[in-house]
Amino acid sequence: MARKRTSKSIKNACDKLLRLIVIKRDADANGYAVCCSCGKIAHYTDMDAGHWINRGCMKTRYELKNVHLQCRHCNRYREGNGPGYSMFMLNRYGTEVMDDLIELSKMICQRKQKDWLEVEKWLKGKL
Repeated sequence: MARKRTSKSIKNACDKLLRLIVIKRDADANGYAVCCSCGKIAHYTDMDAGHWINRGCMKTRYELKNVHLQCRHCNRYREGNGPGYSMFMLNRYGTEVMDDLIELSKMICQRKQKDWLEVEKWLKGKL
Protein backbone atom coordinates (compact mmCIF):
# COMPACT_ATOMS: atom_id res chain seq x y z
CA MET A 1 0.00 0.00 0.00
CA ALA A 2 1.33 3.44 -0.92
CA ARG A 3 2.30 5.69 1.96
CA LYS A 4 0.30 8.88 2.35
CA ARG A 5 2.35 11.95 1.49
CA THR A 6 2.82 14.49 4.23
CA SER A 7 2.48 18.24 3.75
CA LYS A 8 6.22 18.53 4.34
CA SER A 9 7.07 16.04 1.59
CA ILE A 10 4.74 17.81 -0.83
CA LYS A 11 6.31 21.19 0.07
CA ASN A 12 9.77 19.72 -0.59
CA ALA A 13 8.56 18.45 -3.97
CA CYS A 14 7.19 21.93 -4.72
CA ASP A 15 10.59 23.46 -3.91
CA LYS A 16 12.29 21.07 -6.32
CA LEU A 17 9.77 21.85 -9.06
CA LEU A 18 10.26 25.57 -8.51
CA ARG A 19 14.02 25.18 -8.89
CA LEU A 20 13.55 23.31 -12.17
CA ILE A 21 11.23 26.02 -13.49
CA VAL A 22 13.68 28.77 -12.58
CA ILE A 23 16.61 26.89 -14.15
CA LYS A 24 14.62 26.36 -17.34
CA ARG A 25 13.69 30.05 -17.45
CA ASP A 26 17.01 31.64 -16.40
CA ALA A 27 19.77 29.35 -17.73
CA ASP A 28 20.94 29.19 -21.33
CA ALA A 29 21.05 26.03 -23.46
CA ASN A 30 24.41 25.09 -21.93
CA GLY A 31 23.15 25.51 -18.37
CA TYR A 32 24.84 28.85 -17.63
CA ALA A 33 23.11 31.82 -16.07
CA VAL A 34 23.86 35.24 -14.67
CA CYS A 35 23.42 35.78 -10.94
CA CYS A 36 20.53 38.18 -10.48
CA SER A 37 22.33 39.93 -7.62
CA CYS A 38 25.97 40.31 -8.62
CA GLY A 39 26.13 39.43 -12.32
CA LYS A 40 28.48 36.47 -11.90
CA ILE A 41 28.10 33.84 -14.64
CA ALA A 42 27.96 30.25 -13.40
CA HIS A 43 26.50 26.87 -14.25
CA TYR A 44 23.07 26.30 -12.72
CA THR A 45 24.50 23.47 -10.62
CA ASP A 46 26.49 26.14 -8.75
CA MET A 47 23.48 28.40 -8.27
CA ASP A 48 20.41 28.56 -6.06
CA ALA A 49 16.84 29.57 -6.74
CA GLY A 50 17.10 32.76 -4.70
CA HIS A 51 14.09 34.63 -3.40
CA TRP A 52 13.87 38.43 -3.37
CA ILE A 53 11.33 38.27 -0.53
CA ASN A 54 12.54 35.58 1.84
CA ARG A 55 11.19 32.11 1.07
CA GLY A 56 9.90 31.89 4.63
CA CYS A 57 7.01 34.02 3.42
CA MET A 58 4.67 31.36 2.05
CA LYS A 59 2.51 33.79 0.08
CA THR A 60 5.41 34.77 -2.23
CA ARG A 61 7.50 31.59 -1.96
CA TYR A 62 6.28 30.25 -5.34
CA GLU A 63 5.69 33.56 -7.11
CA LEU A 64 7.90 33.22 -10.18
CA LYS A 65 8.72 36.93 -10.29
CA ASN A 66 10.11 36.60 -6.76
CA VAL A 67 12.55 33.77 -7.58
CA HIS A 68 15.62 33.87 -9.86
CA LEU A 69 18.91 32.07 -10.24
CA GLN A 70 21.44 33.46 -7.81
CA CYS A 71 25.03 32.45 -7.16
CA ARG A 72 25.49 30.55 -3.93
CA HIS A 73 27.77 33.22 -2.54
CA CYS A 74 25.07 35.91 -2.79
CA ASN A 75 22.25 33.65 -1.65
CA ARG A 76 23.93 31.85 1.22
CA TYR A 77 26.78 34.05 2.42
CA ARG A 78 25.50 37.54 1.61
CA GLU A 79 21.99 36.82 2.89
CA GLY A 80 20.53 37.14 -0.60
CA ASN A 81 22.50 40.30 -1.48
CA GLY A 82 19.40 42.45 -0.99
CA PRO A 83 20.74 45.63 -2.64
CA GLY A 84 21.89 43.78 -5.78
CA TYR A 85 18.71 41.73 -5.98
CA SER A 86 16.57 44.86 -5.53
CA MET A 87 18.36 46.60 -8.40
CA PHE A 88 17.75 43.54 -10.59
CA MET A 89 14.06 43.54 -9.66
CA LEU A 90 13.73 47.25 -10.35
CA ASN A 91 15.39 46.95 -13.76
CA ARG A 92 13.51 43.79 -14.77
CA TYR A 93 10.03 44.43 -13.40
CA GLY A 94 9.78 47.98 -12.11
CA THR A 95 8.34 49.32 -8.89
CA GLU A 96 4.76 48.20 -9.53
CA VAL A 97 5.64 44.49 -9.49
CA MET A 98 7.95 45.00 -6.52
CA ASP A 99 5.18 46.79 -4.61
CA ASP A 100 2.71 44.03 -5.52
CA LEU A 101 5.08 41.36 -4.17
CA ILE A 102 5.61 43.33 -0.96
CA GLU A 103 1.84 43.67 -0.46
CA LEU A 104 1.35 39.97 -1.20
CA SER A 105 4.03 39.08 1.34
CA LYS A 106 2.03 40.80 4.09
CA MET A 107 -0.87 38.39 3.66
CA ILE A 108 -1.19 35.41 5.97
CA CYS A 109 -0.79 32.07 4.24
CA GLN A 110 -1.37 28.81 6.06
CA ARG A 111 -1.49 25.89 3.67
CA LYS A 112 -3.06 22.57 4.43
CA GLN A 113 -2.17 19.37 2.59
CA LYS A 114 -4.80 19.94 -0.13
CA ASP A 115 -3.36 23.44 -0.70
CA TRP A 116 0.14 22.00 -1.10
CA LEU A 117 -1.21 19.53 -3.64
CA GLU A 118 -2.73 22.43 -5.61
CA VAL A 119 0.60 24.30 -5.55
CA GLU A 120 2.37 21.15 -6.75
CA LYS A 121 -0.13 20.70 -9.58
CA TRP A 122 0.26 24.38 -10.62
CA LEU A 123 4.06 24.09 -10.63
CA LYS A 124 3.95 20.90 -12.71
CA GLY A 125 1.83 22.80 -15.21
CA LYS A 126 4.52 25.50 -15.43
CA LEU A 127 7.15 22.91 -16.39
